[in-house]
Amino acid sequence: MATNSRAFTLVDVLIALIVLGILLSIAIPNYVGIRRHAHARGCIANLVQIQAAKEQWALDKGRPATAHVPADALFGRARYLPRMLRCPSTGAPYGDNEIGPVAKSPVCPNPTVDGAAGTDLYHGYRGRP
Repeated sequence: MATNSRAFTLVDVLIALIVLGILLSIAIPNYVGIRRHAHARGCIANLVQIQAAKEQWALDKGRPATAHVPADALFGRARYLPRMLRCPSTGAPYGDNEIGPVAKSPVCPNPTVDGAAGTDLYHGYRGRP
């Protein structure tokens, strides 16, 4: 009596697992890098919005570039930004009480995240996006 078995052998399953492991070892580092880059770009966008709001506040109030901007002047209903912006990586706010002078660019609340250590505004980006 001949049986026609169509089951996978142990060798077939092991080969499939090895191929899957190789594919995952290639895909996971790429995913982490793309996610880190997306967080850094999100932080850049937030910093650009904060700087634009600071400059608009100074123009509206007739303040000099050396004036310090209180956070409650920028964030909130019927203000320059609807809510306090937060770092996409850590969720930390960009400024609790004071955002700093108008002429000084805002900085990320946690510049060591996403490989941005030692950089200032826009994670080292020197122009406007």
